Amino acid sequence: MFEDITHPFLNINDLSELSIEDLQTKISEVLSRLNFCYGTNNQQLINQLTMVLNTYQEALHRKLNDTFSQSEDDGNDLGDKIDIS
Repeated sequence: MFEDITHPFLNINDLSELSIEDLQTKISEVLSRLNFCYGTNNQQLINQLTMVLNTYQEALHRKLNDTFSQSEDDGNDLGDKIDIS
């Protein structure tokens, strides 16, 4: 889904231990730092933070996929409980 550019010092398998909320918090922190770097036009740091952001987003994407596929496997499919008529 995301580019294959991940930060070399972040192991995506280690990030799988974080909760969804923790990953969202880390993404938010990186975005605020990235916003600051765009203001200072520090291209090297922008590149590094973009790789960190991609890594956290990929970990969040995997965590959400695992969560949703697990709920479907458990029979918690809400398709028959939602009436839109």
